[in-house]
This record gives sequence, structure tokens and C-alpha cells, in this order.
Amino acid sequence: MTKNQKPSFLSDLIENLRTNVTKDAVEKFRVDIWTRMSDLNNANNLRVFDGKKGGVLRGNAYSRKRNQDPETGNVLCSKKRFKGNSLEVPYFQAVFNSLSRRIEFDEQSIQLVGYETPLMRKKAEKSNDVSKGRYISCDLLGITDCNQALCIEGKVNPKAQETDIVYGILESYAYGVCVEYLISEHSSDFTQEVKLCVNDYKCKLKIDDDREFTSAFSLAAPRSYFREYFFCEKHAENQYIGQVSKILEYCAQSNSTKSNSTKWYGFLVFQTPCKEESFEKKDPRNTKDEKKVELQFKDGLKVEKAECLEKLKRIVCSESV
Repeated sequence: MTKNQKPSFLSDLIENLRTNVTKDAVEKFRVDIWTRMSDLNNANNLRVFDGKKGGVLRGNAYSRKRNQDPETGNVLCSKKRFKGNSLEVPYFQAVFNSLSRRIEFDEQSIQLVGYETPLMRKKAEKSNDVSKGRYISCDLLGITDCNQALCIEGKVNPKAQETDIVYGILESYAYGVCVEYLISEHSSDFTQEVKLCVNDYKCKLKIDDDREFTSAFSLAAPRSYFREYFFCEKHAENQYIGQVSKILEYCAQSNSTKSNSTKWYGFLVFQTPCKEESFEKKDPRNTKDEKKVELQFKDGLKVEKAECLEKLKRIVCSESV
């Protein structure tokens, strides 16, 4: 959420939960997200798939294409984004623009198919202000080797409450529940929306009409972000890591009785530093808009996955980068 946006209902839910992390509170959090999706659906106001305008993954196709290289499908970035205190938006635009849009590690891969996916996209744009699609947007959505639709929430600043590790985990879990609902209630349309993204973003992935997905969620950040929670006295390890451990445990318990419920995928640790000099900026092709650039990482994209906090600590606390 940018500083110009009003707090969403999700922000309120997260802030309420983090003050008292219990098993019952996590289950209520899950139910509240599911209910929001169900209310939109019951009102016939959930735009899951729309081949012309885009749906819950592609977003508004017409407006997005103005911010996209028509040849490569790469997302363009406003130059003014580099003047703020956070490089979160440019950083994860560069991730999405990585070669073949693929994250690879340990003989596993994630094919990125969605960027800033508005998971509560409405048919009536001016109704249901409390759950505006723009306020409910997952940074990245990928398809794993195991047919998981993976919600990836990206963070770069560990020092603000709305971007810390606890907030990020809860945010990614909420998005995972949204995708779980979409798959449960609109499996065919969800698959068609994935195909739309694959086509429009020029992803190298074949999606059959009968392909079925499950939901998963993940928190992604540069190595320096995660290191903050193991080395910085202000972010005492037992304060933040203890909460994250509880949340992941309670999420797993909340989902244990549901075979197709959203699953924790793991932490994605990006080795590329979050610094302005990390980016390669190219003039966008086929456009005269001098206010936009196309971003990629100069040294490519190197990622490690940590399924648990113990492995995360080993990765981020090692001397090698």
C-alpha cells in the first residue's frame, strides 16, 4: 500500500490480528477474508475472468498495457519511483521482468504470470469501496512445478510496521486464501485468467483448459531484509520471529482439515541488493513516454528458498552473498 492510499479492510484485519496472535484469531482472519470474497461473489460482482478487460490476475488490461512493453510484455516503471524512500515497486517490477519470468532454485522453478494481481476485482468499479481491487493486490503470482498458484508478497523495508516480516506473512496468507476461494468456486475461469496472463505477459508456459491448481503463499525479500531480524537489536529476534513462527503454525492448523487449502510455500531470499545501482534501466520500446523505464537486474536473479525459519537464518546469516 502506498502512502497515498487509504488503509484497506485488510490492513485493519492484519493490525488487529498481530496484537493478539492466537489459533482462534488466525482462523477468524481466514474466515473474514473468505467471507469478503463470498460477499462479492454472491452479489455477482466478482470479475474472475474477462478476456477483454482482464480479471482477478491480469487487472485492467487496457490501462496495464499502457505501462507495458508491447514486444516483451515487460512492466514499465515510472522514473519518479526512484525518488522515494522505498524501492519496493521497482525491485519487484525487476523481478517480474527477469529472464523468461522464471525464478529457479534447487532444481525447482516458479513461472511468474501475474504482477500486482487485483484478487478482489469487481465488475462494478464504483461499488464496494471497502474492498477496492487496487487495495487488494498481490505483488506477484507464479505457477510452481506442482501446479500451485503461488501468491508472492514482496517486501524490502524491514523498519516500517506495514512492511515488516509479520505484516508480510499475514498479507501473503490473505492473498493465498483469496486464490483458494477463486480456485474453489471458479476453477475454470481462474484457469482462463492464468492463460490470459500467460498470453499478455508473453510467458513461456503452456496451460491446458482442464489444468487444475491449488493455492500457496510466500514472502519474498532481498537478503538484507531478512538479516535485519537476526542482527538488529531493534528488531529483536524473539519479538518478530516468534510471532512469525506462531502465525505459520496456526495457519497450518487452520488449513489442516481442508485438502485444497492454501499452503505455506516458504521464504524466497533474493541475493540481488535493493539499491538503485542494482537496476538496469532501458528506454521502453515503441513508446515516446520519457517518464517510464524498463527495469531488469544488472546481475540477473539469484534466489534461495527457505521452507522454515531455521533454514532462513542459515541462509541470511552466512557470509556468502
